[in-house]
Amino acid sequence: MTDSLTIPTGTLPLINPSTAANGTDQNKNLHPESEAHLQKACSAFESLFIHYMLKEMRSTVNKSGLIDGGQAEEIYTSMLDSRMAEDISERGGIGLARILMQQLEDRLRR
Repeated sequence: MTDSLTIPTGTLPLINPSTAANGTDQNKNLHPESEAHLQKACSAFESLFIHYMLKEMRSTVNKSGLIDGGQAEEIYTSMLDSRMAEDISERGGIGLARILMQQLEDRLRR
């Protein structure tokens, strides 16, 4: 396993070499830029998960048929769910991003 992360703008070192100089696993720290990218990816994953959860919850509600917006309603409802998921995630979410971040940081420090 390499200690770098390839992203569209280039390669980032995952471990900060200045803090991991003695080679012990406990002292390895993530590179600050990599940590920011990892946090952003974890938040995006949480937002995606929440969006899917909202979509599935909405599908359990029966439509009355009285007012049907058709395909346009489905598109706007999906957009609304997506935006709500982003807002929920930005405000702390359900804790999934934090848990993912901890798990990935622990794994990268090994």
